[in-house]
Amino acid sequence: ESVQQLFRIKAEAMGNLRSNTDSSIVCAVSDPSKVDCPMVFVSKAFELMTGYDSDFCLGRNCRVLQPNCKVLNDMLNGQERERMRDFCQDPKIGNLTSFLLNEMMGGRRFWNLLYLTHVEVEGHPYVLAVQTILDLPMPTRISTAEATEASLEFDELGFFMFMEALCKRVQSLRKQMRDGAEESIVATATSISTQIVHWMKTSSDEYEGDHLVPRLGMKQVLVFESDITWSKVLEKVSSRLHGLYAQQGSKVSGRQVACAVADPTGQDCPLVFISEEFENLTGYVRDWALGRNCRFLQPNNRHVNL
Repeated sequence: ESVQQLFRIKAEAMGNLRSNTDSSIVCAVSDPSKVDCPMVFVSKAFELMTGYDSDFCLGRNCRVLQPNCKVLNDMLNGQERERMRDFCQDPKIGNLTSFLLNEMMGGRRFWNLLYLTHVEVEGHPYVLAVQTILDLPMPTRISTAEATEASLEFDELGFFMFMEALCKRVQSLRKQMRDGAEESIVATATSISTQIVHWMKTSSDEYEGDHLVPRLGMKQVLVFESDITWSKVLEKVSSRLHGLYAQQGSKVSGRQVACAVADPTGQDCPLVFISEEFENLTGYVRDWALGRNCRFLQPNNRHVNL
């Protein structure tokens, strides 16, 4: 009942949880009396959300959800891991709420608002963990295991500068959670989500106004610049451009036309080329625009854009 009230869970969802049928409640039960506090139960929603089925999870510690990249995990989750270990060893603490970066089986990362509480059943201690998966944009550098590896390989300094800023923001949110308890997990989740989105809009280069335009297509940019090139594209479309601009017989170059090339096979259809006139007209330079979706040209205010 306390969990139902804290999470504002409807009676139907609680019924699904009791029967362990597919539901929206992601949770697990661990046994702190055993070595390494193994999981002894995971809900169907836990399996669906994380990609880890019960055959894999049961008997293992829940650290399987922590990012596999040790550097990333230590920077973002190090102190919280210590808090959770202390909690599991001391039933007098009662309950604990933690904000973590977690990782699914396939390597995709997610923000997890984790609620832990001690439960005693027929004299045996257990720890119930309820995960609230926050529907938040994930910074590109840490969105997947592959993205982090690429960032560390090609821009290690930029990665650690970004992580330092992100860690400060996350630690600030965790302190707010500890200093002032919200009415419910729902209220806490709403507060954290609002602040993370605001931080991304003001402290990262992945937003332009209300538009999320992460730089996901640099691999496609490199392929275009080395193998395809603008001259080859222009050769294919020059006759159409002549007709479009009524310039029959004259040569059309990238400097004369505000144009861009995007790669629809890349994630988020990134720009792989922009002309000089595009830069002059829009004010967006190639060093910023390439690798991003062209939606940054839409009105920055989403209400105006709609």
